[in-house]
Amino acid sequence: MLFGNFLLFLFTPEDSGATAMSRGNRLRYQRFDNRLCGAVKICFWTGVAVLFWISLPLFLRIVTFI
Repeated sequence: MLFGNFLLFLFTPEDSGATAMSRGNRLRYQRFDNRLCGAVKICFWTGVAVLFWISLPLFLRIVTFI
C-alpha cells in the first residue's frame, strides 16, 4: 500500500495556490511531504523526460526502416 501511494504521489501534480489539492489527497500524501521525496519526484520526471528524448529518435529511426 505504501509503494502504491508513493507511485500515486509521483503522478500527482504539485499543490499550488492556483490549483489547490483536496484535503483528502493532502492527508494521503502527507508522509511523502519532505525534501527527499520531492527530490525523488524531480529526479523521476527528469529521467522520464531524458528517456523520452533518447528513445524518440531511436524509435523514429526504426520506424523509417520498416
